[in-house]
Amino acid sequence: MAFLNLGRFHLTVRKIHNFHASLKIGQAGELKFLAANPGKLEHLDGKIADFKILKNGKTIELKMDSYDPKATSNFFFEMFSYDTRPGGAYQALSKGVDYFIYCFRQSMECFVFDTQTLVNELKRLYPNPKLINIRNVGHITQGFKVGRSELEHIRLKLEDIL
Repeated sequence: MAFLNLGRFHLTVRKIHNFHASLKIGQAGELKFLAANPGKLEHLDGKIADFKILKNGKTIELKMDSYDPKATSNFFFEMFSYDTRPGGAYQALSKGVDYFIYCFRQSMECFVFDTQTLVNELKRLYPNPKLINIRNVGHITQGFKVGRSELEHIRLKLEDIL
């Protein structure tokens, strides 16, 4: 957030999210995730899912976040992408994706969830979440913070699904 000093007026200007920079981070993270799990995954085009597990055909959506997980104890779960379309885990569920993996780029610490279980738990914990608007060029993305400890009981181990 930036502040402009206009004499006696101060104007707050919210930063516009750089979608293309985030996309590059996500794509690089996908390649790193794939390399860390050789022979276990097929890299997909991301239209439905990001990966298919070779041993059983189940699918994975990988959310790669760029902030330092030591800076906060929260996840940021996107609820709406492009204003009203489901985003994040909600979008993954609508596409039938089996697993939603939330990974932090800096540490490559990954949190693995069954997508249906995750969305059910988010709805239970946050029936009316306080949504945060993320401005993008041409649209608004909305999401909310969730304490990582609140989802620990539904977290799966990566080695168990691969």
